Amino acid sequence: MCIGKDSKENFDTQSNRVPLKKSLDSYVQDDFAHEQSLIVTEKGKSVLFSGCSHKGVANILRTAYKYQPVIKAVFGGFHLYSPSTNVTEPAEAIQRLAQELSQHDAVFYTCHCTGNIAFEIMRGSLGDKIQYFSTGSAIEL
Repeated sequence: MCIGKDSKENFDTQSNRVPLKKSLDSYVQDDFAHEQSLIVTEKGKSVLFSGCSHKGVANILRTAYKYQPVIKAVFGGFHLYSPSTNVTEPAEAIQRLAQELSQHDAVFYTCHCTGNIAFEIMRGSLGDKIQYFSTGSAIEL
């Protein structure tokens, strides 16, 4: 068991406050309640798959542990960069997230919406525990 599983901090990002959804006659901030994640377990290894992790990858991982106590790998974007605004989350927020993720035994495979700057900051803290993947990547666990 890792320390991060019991963390109470809500990892939210500034860019997640930008998207809107239609509600009756107006638009409101998207709560991303429609997003889903998936845990796949095969040969004793569980892997968590997320989309852009708009709910926060640490929050999603914390919830996943309620269903599967050991997660070996996490695949998904971390939504630390917004292509629509061309803004990366503040370095201190990225470092706080990297510190949280470092408490987990999983290897993190991330992609496009994490952003290059955020990925490099996280790589500085997480080393080989974080990898970049893209369309066509083949990863053997």
